[in-house]
Amino acid sequence: MTSKALILVGGPRKGTRFRPLSLELPKPLFPIAGKPMIHHHIEACAQIDGLEEVVLIGFYEASLFSSFIEETQKEFKIKISYLNEENSLGTAGGLYMFKDKILAGSPSTIFILHADICCAFPLKEMLAFHKSSSKVCTIMGTKVPREYANTYGCLIKDEVTHELSHYTEKPETFISDLINAGIYCIEPSFFDIIGQVKASQKKDEFAIYEASQTETDKTGRQSLDCSMEIVKRQFLDTSIATLRLEQDVFVPLAGTKQLYVYQYDGFWRQIKNAGASVYCNDLYTKHYQKVKPSVLVAPRAGIIGNVMILFLPGIVLLACGLVLREYQIKHQISIII
Repeated sequence: MTSKALILVGGPRKGTRFRPLSLELPKPLFPIAGKPMIHHHIEACAQIDGLEEVVLIGFYEASLFSSFIEETQKEFKIKISYLNEENSLGTAGGLYMFKDKILAGSPSTIFILHADICCAFPLKEMLAFHKSSSKVCTIMGTKVPREYANTYGCLIKDEVTHELSHYTEKPETFISDLINAGIYCIEPSFFDIIGQVKASQKKDEFAIYEASQTETDKTGRQSLDCSMEIVKRQFLDTSIATLRLEQDVFVPLAGTKQLYVYQYDGFWRQIKNAGASVYCNDLYTKHYQKVKPSVLVAPRAGIIGNVMILFLPGIVLLACGLVLREYQIKHQISIII
């Protein structure tokens, strides 16, 4: 049984809330706990037996990821590639555009991960859940404080079957404190579902456009019919439209016995802006204390908490919980010394 992982890295227009840090470095490569943001995703993917390739999908210049891909392939001994959308096609549009390349090699299961999330990536557990009853698509969900829930996609699931019964993206009122955690596990047949949703959406859009056109006299009718046929072909061309996985696919499929929820109870945070990276550093170093304490500085006088020190090229020191010159640093930050 083989599998692949897709990491949705977005593009430069998606990193505006991460400025000024993202002006010179793509947001997915910004260091979190001493490693590029998506390094943590790939490290978890590399632990999956039979996972043969990690594919980055986005609309950054491919050259920006070349060095990272080369180094990370060597580190984890796994194939990593980059697919450039050129223009933003939406989270589902990009997947569908590259479906033939994604399905090459006949993977039995495909992980989809958003780049801007921080968690323990319980991919093995999620895969076991996904395979337990032949699910087509599994969404990882996690609980957040009630007051923040409506800033995410909110899930309502059947507590017995775990089927997703309702999905709302950023609702105006409280729906649920169980939210979409940005990791999915799908079967190859899920691409057929995306294609069906895409075709249905385009037909609906064309019907609205067609109904909006005014009647013309018989002289202009032939020309109008010809123009409408051209417009119709453009509307129904499912290879060029934007499609969002969460709003356009999950919302209508909820309650159809095709989407299920794997509930994850570990640490989780979305990396929306530069400030969030500080808290994610803290979450990762606390996690490392449990799973790989060797990457942390050994306890010694003057050090408080979980500390990781990384000297980057130049003179930048990254630290977490380090007492430096009598000032305690509670979260990992960059210090110029």
